[in-house]
Amino acid sequence: GLLLIAAALGACSNPEDDFRAAEQAGTTAAWREFIQQHPDNALAGQARLRLDDLLEQQDWAKAQAAQSAEALRAYLQAHPMGPNADAALEQLLDLERRFIWQTAERAASREAYENFLLQYPDAPEADEAQLVVRYIPEAGGGVTGNREHIIKHARSVSRHHWGRTLEWG
Repeated sequence: GLLLIAAALGACSNPEDDFRAAEQAGTTAAWREFIQQHPDNALAGQARLRLDDLLEQQDWAKAQAAQSAEALRAYLQAHPMGPNADAALEQLLDLERRFIWQTAERAASREAYENFLLQYPDAPEADEAQLVVRYIPEAGGGVTGNREHIIKHARSVSRHHWGRTLEWG
């Protein structure tokens, strides 16, 4: 009985007042209720936009909290043209780059670092990858255990080389 009374009151309610109430509440539930009660009202379109904005904001907040490729993909699937779509794509590509860098570090082979450089020549890790590639022996050479030493050596040689180049330049 109570539900029918609430539904009857809702049917007789003032759409402008209900819109203001939904606006004050600022929740997805409030906007959904307004849309359900007044689907054909002129304000329903605006209410749907507000609901979509709220849902997008919530999905973006979830993606940011999760910091995972899966969460970013879910956001992009739900909101391909959303206000945070570019940022989501950028974060997704950054996660992928970091994963491939970690894979190269674990493999610790010249080939792994060369593959990284082919995919990400301008990445923040590119200088380090180039140094490692330069100082790992060609065939099957790895840097397990020596990586830090090789990188330090490569940097000192590189600084010496560039210093000399500048002196003669």
